[in-house]
Amino acid sequence: MQRTFRGISAALVGLGLAVLVGCTPTAAPSPIPTPSVPTCVPLDGASPFPCTQADLDALAEQRALYEEAEAVLGRYYSEVNRQEVDWRLREMTPEFEATTEGEFREFTQQIIDLDRRDEARRVSDPAPVMWVRPQLEGASDGFVAVLRSCVDGTQARYVTKASPEPRPGVAYEFTYSFNRVNDALKIATSTFEGVKGC
Repeated sequence: MQRTFRGISAALVGLGLAVLVGCTPTAAPSPIPTPSVPTCVPLDGASPFPCTQADLDALAEQRALYEEAEAVLGRYYSEVNRQEVDWRLREMTPEFEATTEGEFREFTQQIIDLDRRDEARRVSDPAPVMWVRPQLEGASDGFVAVLRSCVDGTQARYVTKASPEPRPGVAYEFTYSFNRVNDALKIATSTFEGVKGC
């Protein structure tokens, strides 16, 4: 009896294994991997789009250029803010020389001369820079990069020798064009217009 029981047990175990093996699903073939396509994210806020590696590399180079331009503009604004608190500080400093060239440096010098003549100074916090954006369309004209910026001076207060009572400034939108001079990016020209707000 014991042998028979053992024989039946072995047969059942063998049958169970056969059933399990028969029920095991066959593995599906692995799909052929498709090559990944880079996604380009434009600087002007347009929708991302599939692109080539060359496009991606060109966009990265453009992004680095505009980050450099923003850093130069930030240095320029910082020096303006430092000098605005006292008209006696107004001069063509090494920082202005490092961030400007040509027509824009001449314009900066004119503003310095006017502020010294009028003894103009800011008696409040600096006018905040509300935004800075790349201007990509129609921005060539021989320049390396072009940035637009809005500065809201409406909360800032200024006095002059002729007008000692603090007066508010105004909001301006600026367009700054950059050239590379001796491997350094500098502001070459600018235009601006008064706006109601940024």
